[in-house]
Amino acid sequence: MMTMVDGRCCADSTNITVFSAQEGSTATTTTSYHTTKTHRREPQANAPRPHPHSLVGSGHIQKAAIISVAGDSKWAGSPDFDLSADEMKAIAEVYSSENAQASAYGSGLRLAGEPYTVIRIEDITILLRCKVEGKEKIGACIGKAKQCIVVGYYDGNIAQPGNANQAVQALVEYLAKAGY
Repeated sequence: MMTMVDGRCCADSTNITVFSAQEGSTATTTTSYHTTKTHRREPQANAPRPHPHSLVGSGHIQKAAIISVAGDSKWAGSPDFDLSADEMKAIAEVYSSENAQASAYGSGLRLAGEPYTVIRIEDITILLRCKVEGKEKIGACIGKAKQCIVVGYYDGNIAQPGNANQAVQALVEYLAKAGY
């Protein structure tokens, strides 16, 4: 029996191979000693492909937003991750002002209405942890490219903070190389 999983693989009833959204990555679950040959279905010439640098598709980030480096507009984002104008401006100011950095370390930042403690600010990276009781494993990774800032929200119950940060920084690097 052949089954399509994630639109990109074939399987029989005893062995399932799942291809993730990232090109070439596989995870296999075997329920018996039998093996199966896995075939990749080739997409049609005009069919859209998953973007290799998708944050939410990586599994390490649950919500994300891309804002302008000035913090005055949201370019893209998850529908359930609304950053206010003040929140975007505060994030942008951390990258441009040492006073804003000191203030962020002292009082934190807000994302989608919730308060976050600043864990670390580096050259292009800001790491945050949620201050809300019961949400201590929730965090955010922020990275700055030339023209935009990427904000990634992760749930520490689902994803590791280090992997979440790597996913955000990979997208930032990709955008910077593309001129953004």
